[in-house]
Amino acid sequence: MLASISTQYYTRMEQGHLVGVSDEILLSVAEVLKLDSAERWHLLGLARGQRSARYRAWTSVDHVRPEIQLVVDSMVAPAMVLRLGADVIASNEAARAAFSPLFGSPLQPPNNARFVFLDPAARRFLPDWEAEADIVAAILYTRAAQYPDDPVLAAAIADLTEQSREFAQRWKTYPVMSSPRRVIAVNHPLGGRMVFLNETLADTGSQGQYLVVRVPAPGTGTAEAVSDLIARMGGGGVLSDRGRP
Repeated sequence: MLASISTQYYTRMEQGHLVGVSDEILLSVAEVLKLDSAERWHLLGLARGQRSARYRAWTSVDHVRPEIQLVVDSMVAPAMVLRLGADVIASNEAARAAFSPLFGSPLQPPNNARFVFLDPAARRFLPDWEAEADIVAAILYTRAAQYPDDPVLAAAIADLTEQSREFAQRWKTYPVMSSPRRVIAVNHPLGGRMVFLNETLADTGSQGQYLVVRVPAPGTGTAEAVSDLIARMGGGGVLSDRGRP
């Protein structure tokens, strides 16, 4: 496959011009360069983002369609909609209960990246903070490659780079993650240790919004803990990180 690629074409690829490059060619290049699965996934993501960039002359909006909010509210598991800069623009009761330190953070409106890197409560809430910080940085890096002209995303990255040394250090390493699927454990001030299976299901079709569902891991008691937290929350409020509704 690589023998059929001209020197000029390969040079353009090296310079980052990936529009028009097929997945077949990219995978051939990845094979020669011995990229691992995470690096291959990232390369394909970069190319696909460039291919559709001309259709993304918009700014990610800060609200969801009513139909999406209905879907989120109908879910039993904690569910949130994030836009490109990691702002949480929709959530259900289970999410606000299980992830109350995020929603009760002094850094408002709630933003997953700002919470992880700028709120000291995140280090108490997330027992594996280093791994979660790596993942959050990698997600933003991938989104930046896919949506290079989004001002909301650019502003979020600039703010984090300026305010967080930990984020800036990770950004310099070109962070890559293999998949948005992962296990996330938390130490909730009222619910104790809970474990979730994190799934980023899909772009909601509303300008760079992503539906994130965190399913209680079976056999961990997490589902019961979330139900108890919802009962304590008492009808739609937010539990603070100090354990009060």
